[in-house]
Amino acid sequence: GAERQVRLPLGCHHPLVPLHLHEERPSYVVCGGAVFTALSQPYLQHEWGKAWERRAPVSLVAKALNGSKAQRGEQVVLLSQLLGHECVRGYDSALLANSMVRALNGVPILCLAQLAQLVLACRQRSLRFDLEESRVLVLDTAQARGAEAEILQQHNIPEPVLINERDAALLR
Repeated sequence: GAERQVRLPLGCHHPLVPLHLHEERPSYVVCGGAVFTALSQPYLQHEWGKAWERRAPVSLVAKALNGSKAQRGEQVVLLSQLLGHECVRGYDSALLANSMVRALNGVPILCLAQLAQLVLACRQRSLRFDLEESRVLVLDTAQARGAEAEILQQHNIPEPVLINERDAALLR
């Protein structure tokens, strides 16, 4: 065969779900008893053990194994769990836990740091979290803020928002 010159664009694969946290504490946001975090492989291992690829929800496994960032700073933001409190009474934690967050009050969510900013800046009467599979969590903003200290103390959480350096850099 004849020799040819071919140009191929090269690029790095930017996985959507990090393989490691690199000694950093996991970022989280606590709002009215709802706990949000960013999906990572250490999170999957913590929640579902070494066999997380078989035990975790298919949607999360697909993101972890095959997901690529569509844009700079993108993360998979999860409603990790609902803590027992009046603010979230009536919601089924088993149904909502580990659901991907799509939007807050109609604003699409790119990363956990953005979610934290939107929660803190919210001036609306309610916080509407649109989750995967058309699930919705609606919290009364004033009630959620008023219950913050009680929830943190009750569950031994040092602060309502912790965004590690790596996650904070996503907004820069």
